[in-house]
Amino acid sequence: KPEATYMIWMNFSGYGISDEELNRKMVFEAGLGLNSGHVFGKEGECCMRMNLACPKSIVELAMQNLKKAFE
Repeated sequence: KPEATYMIWMNFSGYGISDEELNRKMVFEAGLGLNSGHVFGKEGECCMRMNLACPKSIVELAMQNLKKAFE
């Protein structure tokens, strides 16, 4: 019986950037192709959805890239 999901939602509203800028930052600075939360409705604005159904090493690399992009 599943007790978890492989999708995470990350809230970037504290950075004060638009959804467009957030998506640009993900793609061009972090090198990540995540799902923009705004396509899921108003509640998803300034959020990104990430699929974790991959090896741990890939998730770790993605998190390192994400950290660098927002430093």
